[in-house]
Amino acid sequence: MRVRYADAPFIALDHVLRIGDIVSPQRAVGYWLSCLPVHLVRLSTNWDRPLFDVDAARQGIVRELRALEEKQPELVTAPGIQKDLMWAYGAARVAPDDAMRHWSSILAQGGPLSLRVAEHALASTRTLESVERVWDQLQHLISRAAKVPGTLSMIDVFYAQHLIRLGAYDAALAVAKNYPLHPYLAWLLRKDDAQLLARDTDEKSAFHVARNHERADALSRNGLDKEDIVYVMSVNSPFITRGRSKT
Repeated sequence: MRVRYADAPFIALDHVLRIGDIVSPQRAVGYWLSCLPVHLVRLSTNWDRPLFDVDAARQGIVRELRALEEKQPELVTAPGIQKDLMWAYGAARVAPDDAMRHWSSILAQGGPLSLRVAEHALASTRTLESVERVWDQLQHLISRAAKVPGTLSMIDVFYAQHLIRLGAYDAALAVAKNYPLHPYLAWLLRKDDAQLLARDTDEKSAFHVARNHERADALSRNGLDKEDIVYVMSVNSPFITRGRSKT
């Protein structure tokens, strides 16, 4: 399911459901859903873009996701599946209402939320109004306390990243301006603002800031847009976690 095919950008749902006859349907569908956002990033690279129409692939993924909901209505309400389904819709970029529909269901189920799910909810929004609404909802569910006192928490970093993605740069800067420069936000900031915040940055953080700038530049040169780069470089990114698993 992680590979791209010569004639298709991702494995079709019908094949996934057949795999679900061999392993559990929840395992097959859950793994497929987790692979779809990764496929979309790879289709945006300079080397894959000429092979497939990325916009058509996004629409194709949404059709498959809606078909999944029709064929397996009980399966898609399972907590783990629904969270991945929300993000698959969100990563497709063309079905924000579907993503937010599942986000509302996740909220209605109650219980604690992981930082990963919170990030994906913010990333699934396509308007400032929507990202602000999700942010307000998260205030009651996710702690904003940073692991290192006096630094910007990761949930605030995610919020600032997606404010910038949606064009609200000044609002994002207002979130970050009272803290040292954060390595996962620095590459999105204007040079003068980053330099101002860097005054309180220690040597270790400065190294990570420089490294993330280099990574973001390399990803951009290879065809990824800002939204793709935010996903690839996230602390929750499968590109990052797979790399860690090999070390």
